[in-house]
Amino acid sequence: MLIRQKNEVLETPPPSLIIRNGAERLTMELDSPLVKIVLGPRRCGKSTLIKQVLRKQAICLP
Repeated sequence: MLIRQKNEVLETPPPSLIIRNGAERLTMELDSPLVKIVLGPRRCGKSTLIKQVLRKQAICLP
């Protein structure tokens, strides 16, 4: 299951995907060891933002 989730994150985005604002800030904040929380109303693109940021990062799975 974890491998499937990793593959979903690493897939290229569909052409209709909107590039979310805040990716640069979240990327800079990843250097801190503190927990990150992405807040927003339902269906505003929180998961998409996280996927866009993680796609550029090394993802380590157990």
